[in-house]
Amino acid sequence: MTYVGQDNDTETIAVIEAAAAVFAAIGAEVVPVKVPDVTDVANAQMAYCQV
Repeated sequence: MTYVGQDNDTETIAVIEAAAAVFAAIGAEVVPVKVPDVTDVANAQMAYCQV
């Protein structure tokens, strides 16, 4: 889960990975997905939303 690991604390990553493991244990198929980089959009949003 490399996307989850970017700029997140280790506790958050551990909880998300544990949840994925629980879903897999009860029969869910956990598959990797590609998430586009949203850095530029997030930065633009911050510029528009600042007070």
